[in-house]
Amino acid sequence: MKYCYRFNVLELSVRKEFLDLCWSGNGRRGHIMVRCPKLLLNFTILLSVCQAVHGEVIPYEEGLQNETRPFTIRVTRLNCINMPYEETVVNECRTILRLWYVFFDEVSGNYEEWRNDTRPVTIRFTRALCVGLPYPETVVKECGVTLRRNERTLIYVTIHLPKVYNFMIFQFRLHYKFTTYRPLLLDGEIEVCSLMRGTKLTPMDDYAYVVLKDLLPTAAHPCPHGVTTNEDEQENKTRPFSLRVVKLLCINQPYEETVVNECRVILRRNERSLIVASVTAPKVYVYILIQYKLYYKFTTYKPLLVDGELELCSYMRGPKTSPLENYALRVMKELLPNTIYPCPHGNKTYSERTEFKEEYAPKSVPAGDYRLDVRFANRLNVTLFWIQAFGTVRRRGVLGSIVCRITLGDVVALEEGLQNDTRPFTIRVTRLNCINMPYEETVVKECRIILRRNERSLLCVSVYVPKVYNYVLIQYKLYYKFTTYKPLLIDGHAEVCSYMRGPRVNPLKNYILAVMKELLPNTVHPCPHGNKTYSERTEFKEEYAPKSIPAGDYRLDLRFSNQLNVTLLWIQGFGTVRRKGILGSMLEW
Repeated sequence: MKYCYRFNVLELSVRKEFLDLCWSGNGRRGHIMVRCPKLLLNFTILLSVCQAVHGEVIPYEEGLQNETRPFTIRVTRLNCINMPYEETVVNECRTILRLWYVFFDEVSGNYEEWRNDTRPVTIRFTRALCVGLPYPETVVKECGVTLRRNERTLIYVTIHLPKVYNFMIFQFRLHYKFTTYRPLLLDGEIEVCSLMRGTKLTPMDDYAYVVLKDLLPTAAHPCPHGVTTNEDEQENKTRPFSLRVVKLLCINQPYEETVVNECRVILRRNERSLIVASVTAPKVYVYILIQYKLYYKFTTYKPLLVDGELELCSYMRGPKTSPLENYALRVMKELLPNTIYPCPHGNKTYSERTEFKEEYAPKSVPAGDYRLDVRFANRLNVTLFWIQAFGTVRRRGVLGSIVCRITLGDVVALEEGLQNDTRPFTIRVTRLNCINMPYEETVVKECRIILRRNERSLLCVSVYVPKVYNYVLIQYKLYYKFTTYKPLLIDGHAEVCSYMRGPRVNPLKNYILAVMKELLPNTVHPCPHGNKTYSERTEFKEEYAPKSIPAGDYRLDLRFSNQLNVTLLWIQGFGTVRRKGILGSMLEW
């Protein structure tokens, strides 16, 4: 039986005033040359739609034709291989292509619609690398991603270009992972300066241009390029607090390999404190370890969030993808411009007279007293320089982000503000435990949470208290999960009965009391307590938290006890705060 096939191509109208369609190439099949006043295009093979016309069997052809597919298929070549065949003769095996194309005065698309369109896929960047470092003419300061839960990945790149450029090639290639990464579809290059000056001649150039403008808004601009650092200017950011360095110590002196010439602060009225340090390092070093740790003063200084180390020489050669290390290095480069530079180091005297600005700190920090330890060491872990800087942050007390007011000598939390204010994060309670059960004097009937989709978790607690109490002590402590849960800021106790009779001038206790009154309305009331069953079904709202807190995992411990310190109820509530990851929120906290 002889089979023949007919190939029909999709026909598109052409503006006659722009095109002359002709065959060329000495009769070569499948080759079309299209000429127009503006463009010269060669089309070799294009997809066509095929139908069998003799002896055909097509199942449910109407359904196939009428159904919409979210993709297009292009047949690029047809080969009959391993010819000749023993029992058949191939008379024809080729594609006959007719091509029509539409040209407009400008090759462009409605990219605003493309940007607003909904995609049936999700894309998540997991890693970003700057390869081939170091570069001869540029310095990469940051190159990485910050993975954020329930949000798109944050890509951050900072590059310093000391020279000026009027010609820049942008090359792009997409790879798809089969067993290894192999090129897939997108592959090309663009000369950026000419692209920004004139009309984009191809849809691919136009598409790449629009993506670049959206993806790199601070870098995608007309030439010239260079002599700038594409990063946010810290100096222009306003902080809602004041920060003052009050003392500087160089501890564990004398050092074995360095000599400290000066180490002090000069306190200046109505100005920032001037930090003065001078160290002589007679030896040369190609390895310098910097260790840094931030402390917050509760009753004593305890670690607070920022804690790490980096090897300066390797880090300056190729920045890492750690947001905390990049942040610490950027601050130290601003603070110590004569000290932080690529290795080698040593054989000189390092002198700094500098100020610690509010812009170096996160956008919002708790008020109070801080201590920052910075230690420089060599490869053998011998101390070269170790400083302790003491400073104060003044805002509105230890819970400056919590609103309070003073009325006739009483400090009362401004509950209306807490309820109506908007928080830049979400809080979700994930677990509730009543620990150390059974209790001697109370019976717990219910202690759990009900997780609800697209709603806050419902807290359910029911406790039977047969005795009457005129003294109830509440102990509260907040924990933040680093690798394990560690205390964070809120830690104290209050005697409910006396406190309800006359509130104290204590912002922290007033804040805790206001939150508990909202959270446990059937439980928090003036004494006496007991001889009843306390039942609560409530939600923990974002408004109960301070205005800005780090994202991550938290645990809150609440213990109720009587005058003999016998436990009446001990609750552990576990929750998560989602914002921009621990470091993203730290830089905005």
